[in-house]
Amino acid sequence: TDELTNQPRPHPEPNSPYGKLIKIEFPKFSGDDVKDWVYKCKQFFQIDRVADGTKVQLASMHMFDAALVWYQQYVKKYPNNTQWEHFEVDVVKRFGFLYDDPIVELKNLKQTGSVQTYQEAFEALLNRVDLPEPVAVSMFMRGLKPEVGTPMRMFQATTLSETYGLARMKEATNTIHKPRYNTPLLPTPKQSTTT
Repeated sequence: TDELTNQPRPHPEPNSPYGKLIKIEFPKFSGDDVKDWVYKCKQFFQIDRVADGTKVQLASMHMFDAALVWYQQYVKKYPNNTQWEHFEVDVVKRFGFLYDDPIVELKNLKQTGSVQTYQEAFEALLNRVDLPEPVAVSMFMRGLKPEVGTPMRMFQATTLSETYGLARMKEATNTIHKPRYNTPLLPTPKQSTTT
């Protein structure tokens, strides 16, 4: 951002042959989704080449509601703390989940709707942990509905992208082959009422 006007600084678009400029705005934070906010801040710092000594101050200018109230108390307690690393730990402690255990959540996650919905929930949790890919593949398959996951085991997928694709294909196949016997082909014969 422009230090004087606090306006987003235009950046060259990386894949554009014309050097088109795009604006990147600093993420705002009210206290919700702290880990996503921290991630976006780090991305901004890297793209905008923000100096280490100004990261916390820049972030604080984009805090509001509960986050701003917390930051005002934080500055009183730590007036000389300008290191992003310390600030990041403290803001996550304050606004993160108290009993946050994404590995347990991954183990307990089950497909109840579409494969796509399950995949999105799985990926959101997976982003919060560092697991080897074979373990992640196994956990994803474990949570699939049996009619999707059981037949997939014969393919022995080794990557998540392969596993996701196979699961969606199996779900589509199940939908196509689902029996459709809801209405009879011929009318039901009427029973005689004479005795």
